[in-house]
Amino acid sequence: MKRWLCVALAMGMALALCACGETAAEPASPYAGVWTAVAAKFGDTDIPIEEVFTDGMVLELQDNGVCQLTLGDESDPASWSEAEGVITISDGENDLTGTVSEEAIILDISGMSITMTRDGELPAEEAAEEAAQ
Repeated sequence: MKRWLCVALAMGMALALCACGETAAEPASPYAGVWTAVAAKFGDTDIPIEEVFTDGMVLELQDNGVCQLTLGDESDPASWSEAEGVITISDGENDLTGTVSEEAIILDISGMSITMTRDGELPAEEAAEEAAQ
């Protein structure tokens, strides 16, 4: 009788320990990574990105909704969220919004469209348009 009680208690403790394991991690965001500004457009006018951001613009999105926006040598922490293809980046005072896909982020900054890509190259569609001009 004591032996069965000990076995039952041991099994109960083992099951309790299994239940205390870590919960499943949230899936990684398809948008997490380092994005580099590659093109700028104001209205119908293309502007070389080097004229807009002489020292570059880089956005690092992390899975946990935190991001780092770097303009040249200056880097600021911010948060980001995405809903239905719209990305919002907030530093607590200002919000940047734009569209996001796995290929590009297009931010609207004071009426100027800034295109960012992971590899620092124009998306195929925009590269073809630029080559045709």
